[in-house]
Amino acid sequence: MTAPEPSRRTAVVALAAAVLLPLAGVRWAATHFARTLATREAAAAAGYLAVVTRAPRGGGGYDAAQLLIRARALAQLPGLSARVEVYHGTAPLIRATAPPLAPATLERLRRDVAPEPTADGVLTPLLDRDGWDVVGAVAADVGSVGWPVSQWSFAALLLIVVAGAQATRALGAPPATWRPALARYTAAACLFGAAAFADVRLAAQDATERWLDDTRLLLEEAAARVPDLRFAPPGLARVARDAAIVPADSAGPAITRRDAAGVVYATVAVRLAPGHWIELRAHPLEAATGVWLPAMLALALFGPLGARLATWAAA
Repeated sequence: MTAPEPSRRTAVVALAAAVLLPLAGVRWAATHFARTLATREAAAAAGYLAVVTRAPRGGGGYDAAQLLIRARALAQLPGLSARVEVYHGTAPLIRATAPPLAPATLERLRRDVAPEPTADGVLTPLLDRDGWDVVGAVAADVGSVGWPVSQWSFAALLLIVVAGAQATRALGAPPATWRPALARYTAAACLFGAAAFADVRLAAQDATERWLDDTRLLLEEAAARVPDLRFAPPGLARVARDAAIVPADSAGPAITRRDAAGVVYATVAVRLAPGHWIELRAHPLEAATGVWLPAMLALALFGPLGARLATWAAA
């Protein structure tokens, strides 16, 4: 028996949904983690500038010339992956030809004192050294996310397409032919969903590690510029707002995951001075990605479910 054409169309549409929806989910998640990374990097840059830039004589805020020097040195810091722009008031400091910050935007930052999303990234308030007044802003770019699909996901994508095409051709065939084709299709869909979840988790891990690595560089640079901070880690807390600073022994620059009292943290060692180390400890972003596994499996199983519904419709 041959399946009617509407049933085949249903199966083809379900296969397309099973392929495209998990890919769209991976891209959305990667964009979300990239924006989270930009928010944290902007906050770390703002905290760094507050620590290393001196105040003007007889007033609040920052010495304008010093802020300009520190902002441009920040943009040229070797190894820093963050792409930032610093505004003193509405004037850009790093790229002289960049458009100024809109006065209305600066007023919103002063009113809300909270990060604000932009078309290209995130804008966070630049507070004065005392942490009271908003004297400017720091912008961080999200960058180009693209399609963050690994080679394993691409291989799983080919498998689900081939298995789905075979199951679609087997619509209306005897059960001895149809059932093995549907089983292979279901297995390929589960594999593709698991691979898509792995891509989401990798995007979260990358965002966590880039943030910790950039924050480590900023902490070490701040300690080099302000020697008093080498033995006073609490003074560096503004640079690492979303991480805890704890005493540590010497270690390499690698970022590791460590279990502390039953909680897994992402950690990196920071060298403030010869023989004096601290450790940055933060909750990794991938710890909150568990819900993505059933979501990706459900989206990928749209294909086999659609093929099954098409079989019922044909019957």
